[in-house]
Amino acid sequence: MKKLNTHSRIYRSLSLLFLLSSLPLNAAWIDRKAEGWAWYEDKEPEKKEEVVGNPVPVVTASERLEKYQKDLHEKQSKAVLEPTQENVREYMEQQQITMDMATEFSKSWAKVLLSHPQLDFTAKENPVTAYGVQIQKQVKKQEKESLINQISKDHALLYIYNGNELECQAFAYVVNLLIQKYDFELLAISVDGTLLEGFKNNNVNNGIVEKLEVTIFPALFMVNPETKIVTPISYGMKAMDSVEDNIFMQFKEEMSK
Repeated sequence: MKKLNTHSRIYRSLSLLFLLSSLPLNAAWIDRKAEGWAWYEDKEPEKKEEVVGNPVPVVTASERLEKYQKDLHEKQSKAVLEPTQENVREYMEQQQITMDMATEFSKSWAKVLLSHPQLDFTAKENPVTAYGVQIQKQVKKQEKESLINQISKDHALLYIYNGNELECQAFAYVVNLLIQKYDFELLAISVDGTLLEGFKNNNVNNGIVEKLEVTIFPALFMVNPETKIVTPISYGMKAMDSVEDNIFMQFKEEMSK
């Protein structure tokens, strides 16, 4: 009887083992894994969903300034249209803030110029004091006259005029001043056939006026006899300084090469 009971227990155990071995590997209890032997396995941390909020808009400096100016203008308009003490006071306070900002800007500007003098356009090219202006004019005058003296060595003046016109007669005086000051050679051409006195090389138009397409008189040109290049200097009645400025302007780049 005991032997039968023993066989029965063995049979039941084998049947149970067979039954367990036939179960699918993905059975629920296998998937869970008994805590007794799976406790040491790392568990993946739960991923937290990132909460994405609305991005903070970036306000540029120009937008800030535009808003400030708009608010100031609004306070000014309100004070003018509704001049209560409160409205006028608010505008005056805002205006005072604006003046303080301008003062601080001016201070920073002055400090930057001292630290970076190359940014100060008044340091050399554009002085603001009366004495500085006079010195700068003298320097430019000397530079201009030096360049014209150099040009006069290989260039001649070409003066085209109408002898019967008062403007042409008056401008002839300026032309003579240029000749005396810089020792220019001159070729004078009369369009209407009336020759003005005081010019050594004085001629009647022989087609050069048409070739140069001159229609406004008096007209003054600079001629390089070697290169045959004709450079316009002035049209109409001009003062001596203006003519010198035009010569300097036309030849400054060329002479600096």
